[in-house]
Formats: sequence, C-alpha cells, structure tokens
Amino acid sequence: MFCRACYLFLTDILHDIDSIDCVIDRLINVAVQVAKCHIKLELKNDSFTELRGEIVGPPDTPYEGATYILDIKIPETYPFNPPKV
Repeated sequence: MFCRACYLFLTDILHDIDSIDCVIDRLINVAVQVAKCHIKLELKNDSFTELRGEIVGPPDTPYEGATYILDIKIPETYPFNPPKV
C-alpha cells in the first residue's frame, strides 16, 4: 500500500508519459535532484508516523560538513496538525 505522498508523486511522474523509457528518465532525474540536496528520509519501525531525517550542511556556509539527524513524528491528525521534529 502506498502512502498518499507516494501516490501523488507517482501520479505526477506517470502523467502524460508515452513509454517506460520516459518514466525511467524522469525517475533518474528526480533521484539526482534529491541526491544533490543531501537530504535522506527513512521510516522508523516500519511506520509512516515515525521518520528519521538526515540533512547535510550546505557548502560554503558555517554548516558545511555537519550532519543533522532529525526524529520526525507525524500525528494521526495530520495534515490538520503539523509533524513534530
């Protein structure tokens, strides 16, 4: 089962695409863009309500070289209440 965000992402990627090659090209482009951001996000305990984020400090800033770990909790009342970090 996909979460809503995954569903919307895939729907956007697959919209008006004529071939599987286009899908692969788009997915590769998205993966490259995400990799450049130096942001990681993963599930904790196989739950969509608990996430672990990792952000790398951007180059040419005082934060360069630092890695920031985030514990993110998505409330059951989301999107009416924001996630807690």
